[in-house]
Amino acid sequence: LRALETREVLPLGATRPKVVDIQLCSATHRNLRTAVASGRLREDLFFRIGIPSVSLPPLRDRPEEIPLLIQTEVQQSAPDLGIHVSLVEACLLRPWPGNVRELLTEVRCAAQAALLEGTPRVEMRHLGVTAGQPFSPAIHENTPHPKPSDEDMRARILETLRQNDGNVAATAR
Repeated sequence: LRALETREVLPLGATRPKVVDIQLCSATHRNLRTAVASGRLREDLFFRIGIPSVSLPPLRDRPEEIPLLIQTEVQQSAPDLGIHVSLVEACLLRPWPGNVRELLTEVRCAAQAALLEGTPRVEMRHLGVTAGQPFSPAIHENTPHPKPSDEDMRARILETLRQNDGNVAATAR
């Protein structure tokens, strides 16, 4: 607490405090005021770190960001591909319980599927059936998950190897 407030620390064995430059950034999905009220967070610590506070709503509450997120991810993972409106529409209609991380992962997978297929753009059909959907046993039990064929895996590996200019370590990652 003292280090946060005075920006000084007293190293072990030292006689004089040392000035330090501290920048603190913390994140939580819990309400810090509630944590203070219930005694799970010290009030004096809250007043040192709790203000200013930024609240980031779930992706389903800010759908206007989805098209830009899709575009950015496709440009980064497969710059030669375009985006079909069906992909954007499908993404806008899903609740995305995993928020931005899930959306970006699923769009990246869809872009890879489009590359493997040799199509010029990522479409809704490249998106996984369960992508962006709530977790439900019925969806997982009734949805077949076919294993990719050896030819598909080979094509994917070769495409990734080409994208990494033959760098095997980067391709493996």
